[in-house]
Amino acid sequence: YASYVTSQITYLLQTSQALDTALQGTDLTAAQQAYMKARPYYEKIEPVAESFTVGSDNLDNDIDARIDDVPASQWEGFHRIEKGLFADKSLAGLAAIGDQLVANCKKLQTLTTGLTYQPTELANGAQELLDEAASSKISGEEERYSHIDLLDFQSNDEGAEQAFADL
Repeated sequence: YASYVTSQITYLLQTSQALDTALQGTDLTAAQQAYMKARPYYEKIEPVAESFTVGSDNLDNDIDARIDDVPASQWEGFHRIEKGLFADKSLAGLAAIGDQLVANCKKLQTLTTGLTYQPTELANGAQELLDEAASSKISGEEERYSHIDLLDFQSNDEGAEQAFADL
């Protein structure tokens, strides 16, 4: 499973860099498309997102927190970008958030290189993710601005299936 996580983070970093480039520009539609291409790779590794904490750094929050998860002054990552692109329909102020997303994805790549996962961690993480998808993500709370929830469900399912297959 560690090699699966490594490959997905490689894709996450590549697509997050493309998103960051789009956020530096002026084409809202291109930035929205870049957002939709980057999202699945984080959702696929969510079964082990609890592993993404180093000291006081919680990379899961830094990359994937929703507005209700953290104080507004600390809100960054995909869902902050999502609000700007899909609710506000503006690129204003998103360039710096895109830069930080890429920096956090690089930290995540460094953190997960060589990381091992315990069987119970994989099983519990995958099951909890599927339970979350069935109970709260199904309501639209995950992608409340972009409404690409089905893409998230598919990615969560793939990541959980991979965890179970490796077990």
